Parts: sequence; structure tokens; C-alpha cells
Amino acid sequence: MANITDKDEPVEETHSDKRNLIAWIILCVLIALGILSGVYHRWVKKNTKVYKGVLIEKYGVHKKTFAKWMRWIYFQDENKFQEYTKKKKLSQFEIEEIINFFGEPTPTMSILTKGKIIGDRDGTYETLRSTVLHFSDKIGLSIEAYDAIDVFPPLIAQRILKHY
Repeated sequence: MANITDKDEPVEETHSDKRNLIAWIILCVLIALGILSGVYHRWVKKNTKVYKGVLIEKYGVHKKTFAKWMRWIYFQDENKFQEYTKKKKLSQFEIEEIINFFGEPTPTMSILTKGKIIGDRDGTYETLRSTVLHFSDKIGLSIEAYDAIDVFPPLIAQRILKHY
């Protein structure tokens, strides 16, 4: 007759071992779903196209004004701007990127003209221009862009006010 040792005896799974296994499986499934969800949303944002007019409506400016913002502030490169002008639609990702760059128009952060900025601060066009020239890196606006634009997107307008 063979001797049965402790090593040969079958180990019974306990109820807590089964619960731990189920918890690990659920955790792995949730992590996988989170990763897949993130990948799906990025894919949708990248591949869902929207007409550029949505941005123009959001900011409530003329098409030419928005084109100046894109040319002089957003792209700052003629070749990239030319590629942009050829597109009729932008991806959701591009739309969000532009909105983050220009700022969301709100009552506390609005689109301002040169005249409105000067009027609010009792300044002159010359002092405003010299402020932009002096703080162009902090404002995010070159003097060439300032000369070409009369209406500023919310984030740029706020930066100008901060330094003016």
C-alpha cells in the first residue's frame, strides 16, 4: 500500500479564494473596458468630421476674422494655414484643440476689439501696440499678428488685458 503524503492530498479551494479570483477577473475586465473606451473615444474624435463653420458660430465672429485668427495666431505658418483653408471639415479633436487654444467665450472671458481694450483701460492705440510688442511672448501674439487683427479671441484678449 502506498503512503499518501501531505503533498499528494488535494487542496480544496475555499470560498474566499473563489471570491478573490472573481474580484481579479472583474478588475481585469474593468481595466480592459477603460482602455478600450479611451481608444474608442480618441478614434471617434479623430475621425468624426465637423464643418469649420461650427467654430465661427461658437465665437460669433465673421468668417474673415476667424480666418485671421487661424492664420496669424493659431498656425503662424503660411503653409499650414493653406492646408487648413483647403479643408471643409475638421475632426472633433482639431475642434477641441482650437477651442483650447483660443479659449472658451464666456461672460468673464470674451472676445475683445482693440477699441474695447483701449476704452476699458483709458489707453491709446500706441500704448496698446507697445504693450503687445513688449509682452508678445507672454501674450502669445506677434506684432505682425497684432497689426493684422482688430478682434482678439478670448484667451489672447485676457492676456492683453493682464499686461496692458
